[in-house]
Amino acid sequence: MESMIFTSIIFATLLFCSNACREEEYEINGECCPKCGPGSRVFKHCTSSSSTSCISCIKGTYTEHPHGLTYCLSCQICDSGSNLMIKRRCTYTENAVCSCAPGYYCTHFAGEDCDSCQEHTVAQPGYMVTQPGTETTDTQYVPCPAGTFSTEEMSPSCKPWTNCTKSGETEEKAGNATSDAICRKTPPNGDNNSHNLTMPIVIVASLVVLPLLVLFGFFCWRRKRKTEKPNAARQEVSTYY
Repeated sequence: MESMIFTSIIFATLLFCSNACREEEYEINGECCPKCGPGSRVFKHCTSSSSTSCISCIKGTYTEHPHGLTYCLSCQICDSGSNLMIKRRCTYTENAVCSCAPGYYCTHFAGEDCDSCQEHTVAQPGYMVTQPGTETTDTQYVPCPAGTFSTEEMSPSCKPWTNCTKSGETEEKAGNATSDAICRKTPPNGDNNSHNLTMPIVIVASLVVLPLLVLFGFFCWRRKRKTEKPNAARQEVSTYY
């Protein structure tokens, strides 16, 4: 029984091998036909008396490998509406390859081909770019270190805050990640508070002292007038007598 099964297996294997086509052939209608080469397709299958008839692919189609197809494959279209662009044009023997348009990076690859893109992230003020976005990666950026700032988008570096003390000035407003420190000149006498108080004191003093001086002058004038009248009267009496 076992010998019969073994014999049957060997026979079936030999039968299969005798009917199997070679790698450079394809099987159709019981015939092993020669395959058509890349860039072409089968126009007519082989028969027992004739070989395979092949014709070239037309524009917009291709075949990459030897095959037994009666049609060529359609070239891929890189959709600009999806922010895709042609990286490699389609030929009769190679399909087109798509990549992302400038300002975008690929988020999903199918082999060497990209089929999904996303816009590069824009680094805001207060950050600096460490690696601009590429075809395959997003923008890389970090916050400005302490004591530095950036005021523009996609800044390649951060600037240090101005040192007001070093320049002989007074810091009016401290710097932050998006703006520099604001300095103002220190008064010559170095007493900023005293300088700020001088004008108000002068104004108040003028408003108080000036009216008092005017009033004092008025009283002096009145007193002088009162003194002059009796003296004039006495002088008139002495003249009469």
